[in-house]
Amino acid sequence: MMRRLYFHRDSERGVNGTFDWLMEEVEELREALEEGVKEASEKEFADVIAWLASLANITGIDLEGPHLKSITASAQNVDVRLVSALSS
Repeated sequence: MMRRLYFHRDSERGVNGTFDWLMEEVEELREALEEGVKEASEKEFADVIAWLASLANITGIDLEGPHLKSITASAQNVDVRLVSALSS
């Protein structure tokens, strides 16, 4: 969805411009976390994720590809080890 909605505009901005926007959002997230306001933090987390996805899209990185599958498999392995340890 992010690619469909924003790819053209983000491509025109380029990698450096999109990265700069991402860093601005990360800074806003830091500020929101320091203030301790949950709603502001939620918004900034969403913004960081959106800009990160945009950056991945314009650099040809598939966030839903093999890397995500690897992370999911790792998380499942942790779950299996935790259940095994708790049942011992």
